[in-house]
Amino acid sequence: IEAIGVHRSGAPSFDVRFPAVSDDLRFVAFTSYDRSLSPTPPVNGSNVFLLDRTSGAIRILSARPDGAPGNRDSDRPSMSANGACVVFASRSSDLVSGDSNNSGDVFLWDRNTTALQRLSVSSTGQEGNAASGFPKIVRQGDALIAAW
Repeated sequence: IEAIGVHRSGAPSFDVRFPAVSDDLRFVAFTSYDRSLSPTPPVNGSNVFLLDRTSGAIRILSARPDGAPGNRDSDRPSMSANGACVVFASRSSDLVSGDSNNSGDVFLWDRNTTALQRLSVSSTGQEGNAASGFPKIVRQGDALIAAW
C-alpha cells in the first residue's frame, strides 16, 4: 500500500478522493481538500492534483494561469491511459479567462503542454447555460473522447 497524497512535510495525506491512475501506474490524478498539497494553499474547497509516482512530485491541475488554486471546488478527475490528459469538473470561475456562466464546467489538462482548456463550450466557444460535470476520458480506437 502506498500513500498517494503527501503533505509538504512528507507525512501522508488522508484526504485523497476520486483517484484516476494511468495504465503504467506512474501517474495518479486525485481530488483533495488538503491545503498542504499546494504551494499556494487554497482559500477553501477541493482541488485536483497529479502525482508522478516516479519523481514524487505533486502538481495542482485546478489552478489559475498564475498557478494559484481556483476560487471554488474542483473534483472528479479522469485520466487517459498514458496519463497525458486529465479531465475534471470545476465550479471555479477563474481557471481560464472568460468563464462567466456561474456554472460548473469541464476542463482538460494536457501534461505535454501543461495547458488547461475548458471543454464545456460550444464549437464557437459559447459558454454553456447549465452546469457540466462528471467527466470521463474513454478510448475509442486511436481517439480519446472526453464525455460528460
